[in-house]
Formats: sequence, C-alpha cells, structure tokens
Amino acid sequence: MRRVEIPIARWFVEQSPGARILEVGNVLSHYGPVRWPAVDLLEGPIKADVMKWKPDRPVDLLISISTVEHIGFGKFARDTAPTTPADVLRRFRGFLAPRGTAVATVPTAYNPVLDFELKNGTLGVDQMWFMRAVGKNGWQECTMDEALAMSPHACSNRWSGGLIVLVCDAP
Repeated sequence: MRRVEIPIARWFVEQSPGARILEVGNVLSHYGPVRWPAVDLLEGPIKADVMKWKPDRPVDLLISISTVEHIGFGKFARDTAPTTPADVLRRFRGFLAPRGTAVATVPTAYNPVLDFELKNGTLGVDQMWFMRAVGKNGWQECTMDEALAMSPHACSNRWSGGLIVLVCDAP
C-alpha cells in the first residue's frame, strides 16, 4: 500500500512549495528526509493524541498516511480520545489555514466505522479517489464499491486491498 500512498503524499507536497506542512502519523520520514513536523501517538517529533493536540498556527497542507483509520479504533482506542473517522477529519480541517488542504489515505475493510461513514456520505470530505490492488504490486483507480469490496487479504500482498484518498479543504 505504501507503494502508492508515498507518491500521492509527495505529489501534494511538491504542489505546495513554501507551504506550512504538518503530517499526522509519522510515515514519510521513514521514506526520506522531511522538512515538516509530524504528530504521532507513538513516535516522531511530536508525540501526542491529535484529537487533544493543536498546532501553534494553522497549516497550509496536512498529510496523513494510513493513520485516520487507527485514531480511536482497535488497539489505539485505549490511548486516544473516543472518536470517529469523520470527527478526525473535522479536526484536521480545523488545523488548516485559509485555502489549506488536508489529504489522508485510508485502507478499506479495516475500520468498519470508516467504511460505514463512507457508504453513508458522512465522512465530510470534499474529494475522494478510490484505488484497488491488482496482483502483487499493481494499483488501479476504481469505484467506491470496488474499493470497499477489497479486503486487506484479497490479493497476494497481505497489506493491500482498497485504498481511498480523502481531501478536505479549509472551511
């Protein structure tokens, strides 16, 4: 899944020269140098629950790679404030400067609340793109239903399945 998530995140960064960037979930620093802070519950320069933490100033671009689905869910539920993916995305939107953008990638078939909010149109995003794994290393754009039908074990790469790119613009 990182095979497609990292280039997507880097593309948004490249489209935002000089932007104040914040990463939620310390992922990109594992794939090369970064020039922005990352807030993460377990690692990174800012160790905090993003649902309780707030940046010192608004950001122009917020990037989050396969993190939204964990906040308040599964093994992280005991360590973070109770929340839903829609709440997380509203929180991200609140961190944005005017004309700012939040971009999050999330897998399908992992967090049932996320999949439910997606199906019911209650995630509160401005744009979405859907992808599905094809074979061992391939990805292709698909419909929401096709992405949701992909389980993490639907193909030969056990971490692949459906992927959603979520975009939220500043209020």
